Amino acid sequence: MRNIIPLFIVGTLVLAAIGAVAVPKAEETLVTTENLQLSSPLFEQADSYLRVTMTEATSLLLDTGKPVVPVVSKVYSFPLGTTVHDISVAFSDVETITLEDKIIPAPQPIPLNAQIVNNDALLREDSAVYTSHDFYPAQDYNVQKGAGLKDGANVMYVVVRCYPIQYAPASDIIQVANSIDISVSYDLPTSSPTFMDEADMLIITPQSYVSILQPLVDHKEANGMTV
Repeated sequence: MRNIIPLFIVGTLVLAAIGAVAVPKAEETLVTTENLQLSSPLFEQADSYLRVTMTEATSLLLDTGKPVVPVVSKVYSFPLGTTVHDISVAFSDVETITLEDKIIPAPQPIPLNAQIVNNDALLREDSAVYTSHDFYPAQDYNVQKGAGLKDGANVMYVVVRCYPIQYAPASDIIQVANSIDISVSYDLPTSSPTFMDEADMLIITPQSYVSILQPLVDHKEANGMTV
């Protein structure tokens, strides 16, 4: 059972594998900038509601009961060990549009095998949002960071999720940004992180699940994987 890592020692292992390798700052701080020009919003009637999106949208913000608005995401990748100092997002050329109908709320989640009798029952407005004059979403962007593989190399991902359309339901207006400027300042690492051990699969689990997951480890190792 030595091949399964209990949850309470994960932090120690990560520090031993990665944290012990110092990554000094590069000599010069670099800046990546990008300007996004956005098209006018697209509206579609959905019974008594409106659906709104835009051509550049990469996804939709789907928070149950709250207005469905478009999301424009940009993904940046840097060598693992990069230090990101600042991420700024500026919206400009903002216009206000008055709506005649409410923007459709995100539907209730349902099981895959459920039989839908009434679609309207799935559309329940979040009253705290739909009776408010405040703009939704409250923040016009957010940032997420993570690590992963890109072309076989370890990288750090920075995901900037922008909300170019903000909606004030009680006022029946939206604010639409037609331009977004994104700037990321960072220092590249002067050396690459090194890892003490390499494996095809890492299983992180609470101690109580170690024995349950051991057959999975045995199966993977029997098929030539290092776990």
